Amino acid sequence: MTMDERKSSQKRQKPTIDPWDEPTQVITIEDMIGACDPYSDHGDLTAPGDQSEDTNLPPSPSVQGPGTTDQQNEPCREPAIGDTRRVIVDGETRWFLKVFDPQQAKSLCGRQGFADLTGNGLVRAVADDPHLGWRRMPLGTSAMLEQLADLARMMPNFLPVTEFLNQAVAASKNTNTPISLEPMILLGPAGIGKTRFAQQIAEVFSEPFFEISMPVMTGTSTLIGQDPVWRNARPGRLTDALSSNRSASPIFFLDEFEKVYVQQASDQPLDVFHQLWEPQNAKKIRDECAGLSFSASSVIWLASANDLVGIRSTILDRAHIITIAPPTHDQSRAIAVHAYGEAIKRWDGWFARNLPAAAFELLVGYSPRHIKRILGRALASAAAEGRKTIEPSDIVMARNAFAGPKRQKIGFV
Repeated sequence: MTMDERKSSQKRQKPTIDPWDEPTQVITIEDMIGACDPYSDHGDLTAPGDQSEDTNLPPSPSVQGPGTTDQQNEPCREPAIGDTRRVIVDGETRWFLKVFDPQQAKSLCGRQGFADLTGNGLVRAVADDPHLGWRRMPLGTSAMLEQLADLARMMPNFLPVTEFLNQAVAASKNTNTPISLEPMILLGPAGIGKTRFAQQIAEVFSEPFFEISMPVMTGTSTLIGQDPVWRNARPGRLTDALSSNRSASPIFFLDEFEKVYVQQASDQPLDVFHQLWEPQNAKKIRDECAGLSFSASSVIWLASANDLVGIRSTILDRAHIITIAPPTHDQSRAIAVHAYGEAIKRWDGWFARNLPAAAFELLVGYSPRHIKRILGRALASAAAEGRKTIEPSDIVMARNAFAGPKRQKIGFV
C-alpha cells in the first residue's frame, strides 16, 4: 500500500466524533481546570465515556495516580501558560498544552485605547477562545510509523532524518506521552529536496505547516511580532499560528537558515532562537505587537541550510544537525521513480504508470528539483503529440531545454 493509499484509508477509518472537535460530546475544556496529578508535573484528568448516561454531558473528571487519596484530589492551582494536561477519553489518551491565557487577553482588551492598537483582533480572538487557550499536543501512532517507512523509501537519502523521527514517534507511542523533538537543521546542497521533505513531515504528523524564507525575514518581528510603535507593526507568525489552529505543535520550516536577512552589520536576527529553541525559555514567549504571552514549547522546528558559516555556536548547540548526503545511484533512481508517479497525477490517468528503464537512467544524478522540472517538460511534450509514454528522447529534450543542466547534477556518494 502506498503512502497516499494509507492516508486515504486512515481518513475513512477516523471516528466521526473527535472529542476535541466536539468537546461537549464527552468532555469540556473546563474539565481540565481544577484537578492535577500530585505525582507528576502534568495534570492527569480521566473522562471515561461510561461515567455519564447522556454523552452530551461532560462526565466528572477523576485523577489517576499511584496512591492517590481523596485529600490528594483537592483542586490545584489555576493552570498557567506552559502547563500540560493529560485527558483520557474512552481509554484514549490526549495531551494538551496551555498556550495562551485568555484572562491576560481580556485584561488587555479592557485597557484604554485598546481599540486603536495593532493586533487587537488577535487579542480578542484569544480572549474569546472556546478552548481557553489549550491546544492539542501530538502523540505517536502506528500510522505515523508506517508513513515514515514510506517516506524513507520515497526519499532514501533522508534516512538519517526519518530514523530520528521514527525514534521520537515510537517513544511517544510506547509511553503515551507527547512527541518530543529538538529543533532540526537539515544540512545539504541546494535542490536536494529539503523543502519537499519538510512538507512531507507535516503530512505525516498532520500538523499545520508554515514556511519562512529566512533571506527575507526582517529581524525577529516575523516570528514574535514588532513593537506597535513602528508603522505596519503586526503580530508574529508564531502567535498567529498558535491562536488560529487547535495544535500546540505547528511545524515551522525555516528555509535557507544561514541566509537570514541582516539590515545592519550589528544585527543578530537569529538570536531569538536562543529563546525559542531552549525548551524552558520557550514555555513563555511575549509577542511584541499583541502584548500577549504564549508558549512555543511544543512547536516543531525544521530548518534547512547549505552550510553553517556565520551561525553562532550557541544556536547550533540548541539544534540537532543532520547532514543530508547526495543520493547514491540506486537512491537517485528511486527518487526519479517516485517523482514520475507524482508528476503523472495531474494528467488524470493519461500516461502509463511505468516509465521505461532507459528514461529513468537519464534522470539519475539530477537533483529532485530538476528531476521534477525535466519530467514536467517531457510529459507535456509527449501529451502534445498524443503519446501516453515518455521516450528517452523526451527526457533528453527536456534536459537540454534548461540552461546548463550538467552543472546542476548532484553526483553520487
